[in-house]
Amino acid sequence: MLPTITKLERQKKNTSRISVFVDGEFAFGVHEQVALKYFLKSGMELPADLRRKLEYDETISEARIVAERYLARSMRTEKEVRTRLREKDFRQEIIDIVVEALLRDHLLDDARYAEAFIRSAQRLKPRSRQKLLIDLRKKGVAEETARAALEEAEEPIDDSETAELIAAKYVATHKGVEPEKLKRRLFGYLQRRGFRAGDIFPAIRSVLEND
Repeated sequence: MLPTITKLERQKKNTSRISVFVDGEFAFGVHEQVALKYFLKSGMELPADLRRKLEYDETISEARIVAERYLARSMRTEKEVRTRLREKDFRQEIIDIVVEALLRDHLLDDARYAEAFIRSAQRLKPRSRQKLLIDLRKKGVAEETARAALEEAEEPIDDSETAELIAAKYVATHKGVEPEKLKRRLFGYLQRRGFRAGDIFPAIRSVLEND
């Protein structure tokens, strides 16, 4: 005789989950959408293959919830979501299924992420085009996608203008520093922001002359 579902009960602490009782005893819990997918009901027989399917889909549901919570806090790249799910010990097969679903539902979009990243970076911490590209690549954005986002940025990114803007702000907050020392510090600061010497020297000269 096959095991039989004798009761389904919504869990009190998490009302989106259903407790499944088999032959009078609690057997396992599943998310509501999994229970609905398989039309679970009291009196339904539960062969081993059906239980395996339930457990498989329940794992996918759990992984999707983890990913959505992660995305709810901030925009993420596909690489970041995959890393997060691996950290939670989900199998690669489950990760692939969840990521494909998120891409299909437009909850993951590296091109949109790159656009938002560039917009935010230029507002909060301006840097060179090359540094933006490097930072996006570190996040897992494909080079082609990152370059396209740089070309299509709402405000054109001009390294010489950005370098001069950053230099002016730096000098304004370092009044009283001996000129030669200020030049050296400013050069290193701009270099760390990814600017080349060809943009750095004119920016320093222009700012210090005006100052």
